[in-house]
Amino acid sequence: MEITSKWIEKNKFKVDDGKHPFFILDTPEKYGGDDAAPTALEMAVMALATCLGTSYRMTLSHMHLTFKELEIKAIANKSDDIHLSDIHLMVYVKSKESQTKLEKALAIAEKNCAVDIIFHQTEIPIETKLKILS
Repeated sequence: MEITSKWIEKNKFKVDDGKHPFFILDTPEKYGGDDAAPTALEMAVMALATCLGTSYRMTLSHMHLTFKELEIKAIANKSDDIHLSDIHLMVYVKSKESQTKLEKALAIAEKNCAVDIIFHQTEIPIETKLKILS
C-alpha cells in the first residue's frame, strides 16, 4: 500500500492511493482550513466503522448467516478539540438469525478488522453494541 497526501492550499490535502479516485481532507476554519472536507481524524473513525462493517459482513457470509440490512454508526467523543476520549459503535443488522449467532459473528469480526485492531492498541475505549432490527 502506498498513499500520497499532497498539500493543495491552507490545510487541504489531496489523498491518493494510485488506484482509486482521490479524496480531499481539510481542517475546520479555527485550525486554518476551510472545513470543506472531512478531517483526518474523521476519516480514521469512518475507516473504523467501514472496516467493522466489512469484516462483519464477511463473517456473516462465512458463517452462512443471512441478513437484509447492515449499518454501523460510530460516535466518537473528544476530550478536547483534537483528541478522542472514547468511541461507541452501534451495529444495526436486520436478520432472522439468533442473537447468539449474530453476536458471535460480531465478536469474530471485531478480531479480524484491521482498523479495529489499530484503535484497540491505543488507550481510547471502544464500546460496540449490536442492535437486531426486525
